[in-house]
Amino acid sequence: HIEKIQKTMANLYSGNGADPLAIEYLASWILHRPKENHSVTVFKKHLSRRFGSTVAAWRKAMGGGNQAPFTKFREACQDVNMRHRTVEFFQSLDATFAGNFSLFELDPEAAVLLVKFY
Repeated sequence: HIEKIQKTMANLYSGNGADPLAIEYLASWILHRPKENHSVTVFKKHLSRRFGSTVAAWRKAMGGGNQAPFTKFREACQDVNMRHRTVEFFQSLDATFAGNFSLFELDPEAAVLLVKFY
């Protein structure tokens, strides 16, 4: 059934020019990802309250680029009074250990919705 959901998502969102394979990948990733750490969920709620949404936090506090480096992320943590947990949150979000992470890793649902609009 998961494959059917992936194909349906790809068909729904590929009409606006989005790559259907990319949409299929996003759907698969969201459906198969491990459960998020509770403290990261709380952190995201703090970001949303402070900036209006995780997407707004991404754009305002983390530079709005393709990737958020550690230094920008540390500043965002400071903005929500959680700088003491910066490393913990960063390691949870930077699953590839690349030293940065994307909006998709911060909030995959929001990234999928943005794909729908672009």
